[in-house]
Amino acid sequence: MIANQVIEGGVDATVFENFIHMTLKHVRESPKYQGRRVVVLLDNAAIHHHQHVIDSALAMKVILLFNP
Repeated sequence: MIANQVIEGGVDATVFENFIHMTLKHVRESPKYQGRRVVVLLDNAAIHHHQHVIDSALAMKVILLFNP
């Protein structure tokens, strides 16, 4: 596990996209992960399929893998 975040109350796609963006930004800037393939494993919650989440991952060259 690279990152986690505790949120009081509910989480919507905007909150999740912000978490994904900040986490992936940290990973991509870290020398430890330079040149490495990054895969994010997600379940099929609706917020995980939001277009902004997918766009953030694609922009950072991250593979999203949805577990059924």
